[in-house]
Amino acid sequence: MMKKTIFGLLIAFVATSMLACTKVVPITDLVKKSWSVQSARENGVDVYTKGGANNKVSGYSNFNLNLIAGTTFTMTEVDNNKFSGQYTISTPNDKAGTGTINLKGVSPVPTGTTGSIDFSITSLTATQMTLTRNSTNQKTGATSTEYVLVTQ
Repeated sequence: MMKKTIFGLLIAFVATSMLACTKVVPITDLVKKSWSVQSARENGVDVYTKGGANNKVSGYSNFNLNLIAGTTFTMTEVDNNKFSGQYTISTPNDKAGTGTINLKGVSPVPTGTTGSIDFSITSLTATQMTLTRNSTNQKTGATSTEYVLVTQ
């Protein structure tokens, strides 16, 4: 009986220890994927849902953000133009899944920018990321654009 009790306590201790030690994956590792748009909102209005029949801006099906290669990115915009450059993650909060993706040295220079674009990460999991563009997108005329991205 004593052996069963000690064994039961040992199992309970090991299980509790394993649950308490769940590792938080850094944002810098979680973003290193190729992302496409699941849905998009412009100025607070839903304009695109993947597979949707009544999309106001169908070009979001072209949007791709590839953050796989080190700190190099490639991006395809809603008008199917392709861009590349370097990216960094600033103000990362690994536990909350928030931070900012800073695209720098964007080439060719996108209309209405100086060669940099910033996106606030408002949520991030292994398969989904919600971004808000921190500047007006001249391609769409939207003053605020929110993207729900999924891994490809």
